[in-house]
Amino acid sequence: MAELLTVLFVGVLNCDDYPEDGGKSVGVEVHSCEASDSVAAIISSSENGWVIFGENVGDDELNRLFSLVRAISPVTHIAILGDSSDWRRCDAWVRRGCQVYMKYGSSFKRIINVIVTSSLCEVTIVDQVFQQLREARRSIGLPKLTKREDEVLKLLHRGLSNRDIASILYVSQSTVEYHMKHILKKLGARSRLEAVERSTALGLY
Repeated sequence: MAELLTVLFVGVLNCDDYPEDGGKSVGVEVHSCEASDSVAAIISSSENGWVIFGENVGDDELNRLFSLVRAISPVTHIAILGDSSDWRRCDAWVRRGCQVYMKYGSSFKRIINVIVTSSLCEVTIVDQVFQQLREARRSIGLPKLTKREDEVLKLLHRGLSNRDIASILYVSQSTVEYHMKHILKKLGARSRLEAVERSTALGLY
């Protein structure tokens, strides 16, 4: 009988297809803990092949736990689930040594298939959605905003109206509208909402 791949899930894992047998039917033995304080104890007491960080682990806590796992067991592989629009976060964690980075909401079966493939082939695997965002950024390049356009766009991200932005920046509403027109053009956006979405996808804010 083949040896089971041991996996520790840290945090919340929202998978509708989580198996009743804890993954043994697909070749894994799953441990889980929602309390991050339990991670060190579990890793120390078992040889976990993978640690997978779920949806409710913030970056500060993730940074602490990532270093902790590396210190306790350098050979343990690490996978992270993240927001599908945040390709910069994906790149940052892959550079730190994360072997698998997948989007929130990935099925249990898909997560397991990916980490098994990563283990067997000794490769880093990144969800396709992050690669697509990265390529989209490269294809259009980062827009060169003026200092004032950057200020206007930041305030737009806060959901403020042109009138509110004008008041904060001590300029006329027509001046804000002028800058907004150039922001939309540079981002290739047709609306204020699309400008926010595109600038977020590009990692500007």
